[in-house]
Amino acid sequence: MNYLMNERINRLRVGVPEGNSGTLEKTRRFSFAYDHTAESDRQLSLTMPVRLPSYSRGAIHPIFEQNLPEGFVRERITERLRKHIRIDDMLFLALQRDYGIGRLQYQSSHFPANAVGKENLSEILQWQGKKSLFDELVDKYLLQTSISGVQPKILVGDVRATFNTPGLIIKSGLKEYPGLAVNEYFCMTAAKNCGLHVPDFHLSDNHSLFVMHRFDLRENGSKLGVEDFSVLLGERTNDKYTGSYESLANVIKMYCASPQKTWNCFLDC
Repeated sequence: MNYLMNERINRLRVGVPEGNSGTLEKTRRFSFAYDHTAESDRQLSLTMPVRLPSYSRGAIHPIFEQNLPEGFVRERITERLRKHIRIDDMLFLALQRDYGIGRLQYQSSHFPANAVGKENLSEILQWQGKKSLFDELVDKYLLQTSISGVQPKILVGDVRATFNTPGLIIKSGLKEYPGLAVNEYFCMTAAKNCGLHVPDFHLSDNHSLFVMHRFDLRENGSKLGVEDFSVLLGERTNDKYTGSYESLANVIKMYCASPQKTWNCFLDC
């Protein structure tokens, strides 16, 4: 890591697997500008087609806010880095590098891309030690975990994977959320039994950890684009649990190639 005391990250290069897309800057406002050479395959969001004028907002753009950490992860990263660098949304984006959920990649001199730390999944699931394995994983992999959600979780690479992306999401309830791992496991089992397509998931032998393979990764390590309804509605994360089915139907009609089929799938959920 390369940073100075109280230094602020004001500029990030943003791209997708096909290459660089443009630059995100933070002054009084957040502004993203596509490179003049950017083609349509460098588009970051369905809501932000490639164009010459920049996209400027007082608050961070929803597509960038989507993966910002909350709760446990945000608090732990803040605690670890607050004496070294200014803590804000640009920092959390820089930490994502190309590890985050979805196709977006962030480049910063402060946090260059590194080889992802990897663990043996079987050993994680069979752990019976006296010390907390989750605490150990957090200590090792916190700075490769910029992921949304309030509950305690960490991104870890799988030793069987040939690609440099942390492919496992590991959750623990700790003392704050007793029984969380078991609850997550049964919720995913119910979803699977209802016919929904779900990634592989596991419950550790001691019931303390829920492990899920990332839903945005193909077997070869390539990524699927991910945008939730709050992004497509242009809303902030704090508003993602408000709204109506009518607004969701309008989003499906606007952005989906087969609106009726997609709507039927949505209702089946």
